Amino acid sequence: MAEDKFEQAVIEKLKSEGWDYLSEYSGVTVDRLYDHWRDILNANNRKRLEDTPLSDNEFEQVKLELTKNKTPYDAQLMLAGAGGVGTVPLNRDDGTQLELEIFYGDEVAGGHSRYEVVNQITFTDLATSLSSKRRIDIMLLINGLPVAHIEEKDESLQNQWNAFEQFQKYDGDGMYTGLFSFVQVQFVLSQNSAHYFARPKNSHSYNRDFAFGWRDDDGKDVTNTMTFIHEVMGIPALHRLVTVNMIPDAANDNLMVMRSYQIQATRQILDRMREMDQNGLVEKEGGYVLAAQHGTVSVRLLGSTFNILIAGITGGPLSSYVRRRGFSALAAALESRLAATIHSNQFGYLIKGSVGAMVKFADPGLYLAQVIDQHDKIRNNGWIEAW
Repeated sequence: MAEDKFEQAVIEKLKSEGWDYLSEYSGVTVDRLYDHWRDILNANNRKRLEDTPLSDNEFEQVKLELTKNKTPYDAQLMLAGAGGVGTVPLNRDDGTQLELEIFYGDEVAGGHSRYEVVNQITFTDLATSLSSKRRIDIMLLINGLPVAHIEEKDESLQNQWNAFEQFQKYDGDGMYTGLFSFVQVQFVLSQNSAHYFARPKNSHSYNRDFAFGWRDDDGKDVTNTMTFIHEVMGIPALHRLVTVNMIPDAANDNLMVMRSYQIQATRQILDRMREMDQNGLVEKEGGYVLAAQHGTVSVRLLGSTFNILIAGITGGPLSSYVRRRGFSALAAALESRLAATIHSNQFGYLIKGSVGAMVKFADPGLYLAQVIDQHDKIRNNGWIEAW
């Protein structure tokens, strides 16, 4: 299948998975996407703006805020915001100060969140490019913010790795700045192969080892790209991918994305929590009943659970919370909430004593689960025996 026809097939599949295709914002220059984002800001912040849309001067001020995103890690902090709502500050022309809401991490497939796909976007003023213009294949937008970039290639393995190198070149050209600094995940798609990876912090950090394929719940490789799109890029999957499935690496100012087995474990936990909430069983005897009835849970599953709850407690990366509230506040919050997760308070002292180290790890939940595994009934066996 020719690449242009395959691209249309990908768009049609995305539409069937909950994305709205914006023909009026496809085949255009990046300036039109800024205009689109401005309209969304005005709509989502209508009450805050008191029905007075952003002036040209005010919107330029908002765009200037985006220049603070030097890496995907910075952009993730801005998306996460406080309490799951990403914001940017604004001083209005009349002197009024307020926070504009730009992203809603918890409003998945509902609320203010809107999901849109555009293609064939042209960049004409890239800061370090030797070319007068670059044209990309597909961008996925959440609330007007480009959070995922897709490039398609034919079945040749060499062509697929050429796409990976193409992303690297785009990065070196200065593409991922301003509005496009929010791109968190990049995808290389062909008809029978699909890979995803977290956007590296700079063009020198691209590494093929971190380009992941997808395995289904039975551990089998997914080679059909339309199945991959359903599993990974639909709604709510993509929203979760760029929020709860991203692992901030504060020590290296970088982002990592979970592998398929971690994402699947996270989904199971979220679905189970939702089911329990609907049945009035979220809490029992002071703890979340997420482990099996015999009281054991795998270290990896518990680590993914911890990461979800950590994000819910802190509203973003641990290091950011520590800067705002301090270690003591973080330790107190984590000790009570995370100990309850495994239906036991006996590990609270371990959690409290591990906070200082947790902020240094790319996967704090997994680190904490491994610490607990070193102190439970059967130590270092990959399972937590909570009682």
